[in-house]
Amino acid sequence: MSCLLRSVVRRTIVNPSVPRPLFWHGCRSFHSSLVTFRYSRPPRQRIDRPSLLNEVLARTPDSLKLALGLTAVGSLVVFVALPLFALVVPPLCVGSFMAYKIAQRRNRRQMSEKWALLKDSRLVFRPRNSANPLALPPIEQINSDLANFVLRRVSDAFLLNEDGVADYFNVQSVNDIALGVLDGVQYDWNVSLQTVNGVVQEVEDMITVQSRYLYDKRSGDKIAKVIFSLKNLDTPVFQDLLEQSISVGKSRCVIEIVPLGFVANKRFVINTPSSEGDIIDVEGETRTL
Repeated sequence: MSCLLRSVVRRTIVNPSVPRPLFWHGCRSFHSSLVTFRYSRPPRQRIDRPSLLNEVLARTPDSLKLALGLTAVGSLVVFVALPLFALVVPPLCVGSFMAYKIAQRRNRRQMSEKWALLKDSRLVFRPRNSANPLALPPIEQINSDLANFVLRRVSDAFLLNEDGVADYFNVQSVNDIALGVLDGVQYDWNVSLQTVNGVVQEVEDMITVQSRYLYDKRSGDKIAKVIFSLKNLDTPVFQDLLEQSISVGKSRCVIEIVPLGFVANKRFVINTPSSEGDIIDVEGETRTL
């Protein structure tokens, strides 16, 4: 009998065709509704409490906020900006002024040296003959003539190794050097008393100073700065100083070759005519890189 009951119970539990109890379906239905409720309802809203600083700012009147802001800015200016201004600006202004004065004194000394060199120079430049002496030639033509004049005289100096210039720059052939384009122009005036037709008058003399770089064509490097100074010997046709500056007539001139570099203390001065004659032909084109 017991064996029969055990067989019935085993069959009842194992047999999948036997329907499950009703309460099981109810539990499953309840579980599904709980999951659906849990994931379908909206999330809880997070309520942030304002910080103490925000509460204080919210309760502070706008007029007090403005007053506090102005006080902070004023304190920053008084205790930070003004001391910094007092520490930085005066030394900067003093340094700039001293640098300007040093540069001005140096330029004045250099111009005085050029006036002295021109006074004793025997090198003369003559421009091309013009059909109309009252017509100003183009400035490009003037600069081209001056550049050719300088290059011819510098080439002769290297060819003859005047004052050892070719040995100093280690230039074997004059074809290895080239003159660059115009780098800068300066003018200087000097007022002197001269007797003209028995009358003492103030005469304004002007010198023109042009600078160009000298190149070594083998390496393409700058090796020196060529400074060309000239002073008109003829009475200027134009009385205006600006017109005088661009009208170059027969002029006494001097050429300075200044090597580049901080350790270079040598300067070559050419103030005598070329061995070919007192007047150098300015025809031809300047050799440039």
